[in-house]
Amino acid sequence: MINRFDRFTSSVSSIMQSISRIKKTEMQRYGLRSGHVDCLRLLYEHPKGLTSRALSELSDMDKAAVSRYMDQLEEVGFAYIDEDEDKKYKRRWVLSERGMETGKDVDRKIEMAVSEVGDFLADEERESLYKMLEQIDANLKKQVNASQGEETEA
Repeated sequence: MINRFDRFTSSVSSIMQSISRIKKTEMQRYGLRSGHVDCLRLLYEHPKGLTSRALSELSDMDKAAVSRYMDQLEEVGFAYIDEDEDKKYKRRWVLSERGMETGKDVDRKIEMAVSEVGDFLADEERESLYKMLEQIDANLKKQVNASQGEETEA
C-alpha cells in the first residue's frame, strides 16, 4: 500500500514540477510568472471576459492570487477591466489585443506540449486516463472534506 502511495504521489508531484518549470520558462519571455498562464488561457478561451470570481473558480486559484495576477497583466497591457458593467463585482477581465496575441501563443504551445507528451496514448487510453484522474481527484476532495469536517466537530 505504501509503495502505491509513494509511486502515485511521486509521479503526480514530478508531473506538476515539470509543468511549473515549463510555465515559468515560457512566461519569462513576457516578464510574467507561471501563474499568469492560467489567467491568460482562461481569458483567451472566453473572449467576452470573466469576472475575478469566475477566474478563481475555473483556475482553482484563490481570489487573492487571481487579483495579483490580473493586476500584473493589466500593468503590462495584456488585460483590462470591462467598464460596461454597473457593479464592480460583475466587471469582467478581458484580454487586450496584445493579451489575445499572447494568449493565442500560450494556447498553441500548450496544444503542442500536450500532443508531444501524450502522443504515445491512443484516444481511448487518453480518455480512460482522464476519467481515472478525475475520479481520483473527486475521491481525494471527499477525503479532504471529511477530514475537515472531523476537525471542526472536535
